[in-house]
Amino acid sequence: MNVLVVNAGSSTLKYQVIDTKSHKVSAKGSCERVCFTGGTFTHAANGSKKVTENIEFPDHKVAIEVVLKDLEANGVKIEGIGHRIVQGGWYFGDSSLVDEDVLAKIREVAPLAPLHNNPEANVIEYCLEQYPDLPNVTVYDTAFHFNMRGRQDLRPAQGRLRQAAHP
Repeated sequence: MNVLVVNAGSSTLKYQVIDTKSHKVSAKGSCERVCFTGGTFTHAANGSKKVTENIEFPDHKVAIEVVLKDLEANGVKIEGIGHRIVQGGWYFGDSSLVDEDVLAKIREVAPLAPLHNNPEANVIEYCLEQYPDLPNVTVYDTAFHFNMRGRQDLRPAQGRLRQAAHP
């Protein structure tokens, strides 16, 4: 199964298409300076040489649109989309198949990681609109800490104990 893995940050969007059985990467690249002038799109697919183009990305939806069009132009088929989410808050201790409720919760906890959750949520929305039949799955950085129990999940912070989160 070819899975497009997406990581949208504050001003970047990085991606790879990975075969889940062979672990072969058939495409990878990045969109840099998203939401700023002077954007660049660096990409390679199916063993081709890496190419860098100057492209303006006014937002992350435009960035993922460029990526998806490039994958299609290079004959890269995707059968699922995975999204890295920095902050799952108090909701997510494991990966999730995206639906309206999951997307709403990602946006709800976005104030805990506004530079990452909001851009990725916008990318998820675009992917759901363009590929409604493909599964979109989210993986949360905070899931590791979410499932800790006992003394190891407590550490001092400004004179009080708090649950460990994204370091």
